[in-house]
Amino acid sequence: MKVNVRDLHFSIHGKNILQDMNFALPENSIVGLLGPNGAGKTTLLQILAGIDEPTSGNVLVNNLDPFQHKQGREQTCLIIEDGNFPVNFKIKEVLSLAKSFYPNWSQEKASALLNVFNLEKDLRVRQLSKGMGNALAVTVGIASRAPLTLFDEPFNGMDVQSRQVFYKELLEDYVEVPRTIILSTHFTDEVSKMFNHIVLVNKGTVPLSISFEQMQKSCFKICGLPNAINELTTEMEVLHSESFAGKETRYVYSPLRPVPTSADVEVEVMSLREVMLYWPHTLKEVATNV
Repeated sequence: MKVNVRDLHFSIHGKNILQDMNFALPENSIVGLLGPNGAGKTTLLQILAGIDEPTSGNVLVNNLDPFQHKQGREQTCLIIEDGNFPVNFKIKEVLSLAKSFYPNWSQEKASALLNVFNLEKDLRVRQLSKGMGNALAVTVGIASRAPLTLFDEPFNGMDVQSRQVFYKELLEDYVEVPRTIILSTHFTDEVSKMFNHIVLVNKGTVPLSISFEQMQKSCFKICGLPNAINELTTEMEVLHSESFAGKETRYVYSPLRPVPTSADVEVEVMSLREVMLYWPHTLKEVATNV
């Protein structure tokens, strides 16, 4: 499923929530949607799902406006925290409802995930703990096999073991049935290896949209004596710097050439968490054609 966003603005009562947002996503990719709380990630996902209408700009999902073409909503699955399922429904009724809506639904996968997460199908939603409710939510998201599947941090209440199970099951099912998956998360270190592409949201805009491979080739952490650091980073975009015990660490963006090795400095690829923390919202590096 192709996703293209052009000059997207969204405001409520005159307050800008999203502004000047531009990016494109490669088809059949797992996309990490990163950014601090309040950055606009949830609003963006709701627009992609056709729930909210942009104030201005163009949003195309498979070349169609998701808000105007509501008949295509069964091709998109948005999973939020706790799933927001009817509290009196039994788990089996939630799955039956999802099966009736999503044409690519896999009952076999849904049943397997219930076993993996130890969910009894006759339990009612109101009886589920936060972690169990989130496990049900991600079960629906994976089993929907929707061409565009959106996860808005539905695993916050899950323990580490359950999250690892979710990542494993999602990746295995993606390999079996490729589709475009957007995963909004703060657990960046846990999931970084899953991502093909990264979209960073900050203060209602997208300053960075980049393939994970390109990010690893262009975002670096360099540590060493100040003189050596200064000489090495002269022509690089310095995102952040800090000093400790006579040494300096600089986080840099160097897309045009690799950072040369030197005996006087240590060079590492920046982690996703560091990119999220230190990439300034004013620096735009966005791929609009992929």
